[in-house]
Amino acid sequence: MIVLTMEDQENLIDNNIDPYIGFGGYYFKKTYDVVSQESAEHGDVESEGWDVEKSEIFHCLESLLKHPKAMENWVEWSASHPKPGDWLNSEPRQDMFDGKYTSYSLFIERGDGLELSPEEMLYIGKFVGAYGTENIKND
Repeated sequence: MIVLTMEDQENLIDNNIDPYIGFGGYYFKKTYDVVSQESAEHGDVESEGWDVEKSEIFHCLESLLKHPKAMENWVEWSASHPKPGDWLNSEPRQDMFDGKYTSYSLFIERGDGLELSPEEMLYIGKFVGAYGTENIKND
């Protein structure tokens, strides 16, 4: 599989080639967890939920990853040896007023229902600099 950048797609379109034939694009879902000192003492979160239940469709990973709602400090994959179905986790941010920590998880999915390929996961991981990307198996 080849992962196209925005420039690749523009070049195809300039040459009257439709890069989107049979492809459903990408979308993301984003969750949040808020941990307060009190909830941490009980090993729980204070609140959790959807920040974005389902984004618009993007025709390339680059534009998805540059969308303001998808941008966070993504530090690691959900597993040390990522595979299709895994997601990105952000570094927790502390609110300077109430001291609570908020962290996010980003789930990237294909519009055609297929799992992300290792090539797509490598592209995502390298783009955001996520720990664990070096362990993605690209057979």
